[in-house]
Amino acid sequence: MSADDKTKPTVSTFTPTSRKRTMLIAAGSVIVIVVAIVFVILMNRDKGQSDTEVRQQHVLQTSLQTSVYKATDQNAVVRDATSLIKGVNEGRFVLSDAELGKLYLTRGNAYMVLKNYKDASADYDIAAKKDSNVRIASLQGEIEARYRMGERKSLIELYNQLITAMQKSTNPLAGDNVAQYKGYIKLLEAGKDLEL
Repeated sequence: MSADDKTKPTVSTFTPTSRKRTMLIAAGSVIVIVVAIVFVILMNRDKGQSDTEVRQQHVLQTSLQTSVYKATDQNAVVRDATSLIKGVNEGRFVLSDAELGKLYLTRGNAYMVLKNYKDASADYDIAAKKDSNVRIASLQGEIEARYRMGERKSLIELYNQLITAMQKSTNPLAGDNVAQYKGYIKLLEAGKDLEL
């Protein structure tokens, strides 16, 4: 290469043919995106949801996520979770059992912060039945809610369920928790208070 070659400006290799190819690729990408959106809408219609219901469910889920993230308005968490649960029960919204389990757990946690232990306990019970992945957290929440309501006798059975769930868990701290829960059972059997 000569010194003159190094100083020459480079010429773009973008030809009319490559422009057409780029435009075709962009158009193809847009078509794929549109087809994907239509597919999602049609899949939700197959589940009985209208476009409006899909949008309403999305808005509620987004609002709930924001409320949970901010953790400042537990009443908003309860309101949005209740609206989603009601929509599922009425057949307007579609959520899997796992999603419902997490939703009941979330609402149960909000009820705990609001000191509404009765509703928290009920939600934790449903969450544990809907989604085995939240069973341990649900049982822990239900135990605390029932303890706060003064239901000491029901706690022994719940602790036994929690111990069984922990023993099946892959959590490396499960052994420590099991020993702690067995200690709580002994305290309850002796009529003593727990420090929760």
